[in-house]
Amino acid sequence: MKKASYATSLLIICCFFAFFLSSCRRPNVVLSPYDYQPSLQNQAKFYKNKPIDLMWVINRANETSFFYYYNPEGTVFYEAPPTMERYFTTAFERALMSLGMKVSPPSQPATGAPGLQLTIVAMNDSRFVFQAQLFAKKSIAFTKTYKVEGPPKPGEAPDGKPDINALRQRSYEMTNKVIKTVLDDPEFKKAYASGLK
Repeated sequence: MKKASYATSLLIICCFFAFFLSSCRRPNVVLSPYDYQPSLQNQAKFYKNKPIDLMWVINRANETSFFYYYNPEGTVFYEAPPTMERYFTTAFERALMSLGMKVSPPSQPATGAPGLQLTIVAMNDSRFVFQAQLFAKKSIAFTKTYKVEGPPKPGEAPDGKPDINALRQRSYEMTNKVIKTVLDDPEFKKAYASGLK
């Protein structure tokens, strides 16, 4: 029994190091929700001063890990510390606050405000598929799945390697696009407005 337990532990450690070593060989794009600059001015008129409960982002994308997502070829990985879910929740909170919304974070929900939850369904650095759910009056008021395509990939850096800074900015642009796609949707706006009444 002890031998089996030891073998299992050894296998887990070996797999971890194999993943770590393979990751070290790939370019690493480190993201920060505090470096992400929301660009959502066109949405401010409708949403300014209105309340919303932001729930934790849920990551159900099989092609990602707890901490990373990748390009389709698997040659570049994006690190979103401390976790993917925490990173996107904080980034989306900053985006909604930039509109002048009264945002209640997941740890401090506001009674009576419509609640927004985003679930990542599939993700790589060229395509985000996600589901938006709006909760209002103790029920699900809106559910829709969206697909967002990324902007063209930047060229390589002068040394022939991927341009990490350009890839990072491209990722932030896609985060903006996710929020814009939801907030600009007439069906979402209608459900949100109804949830405020």
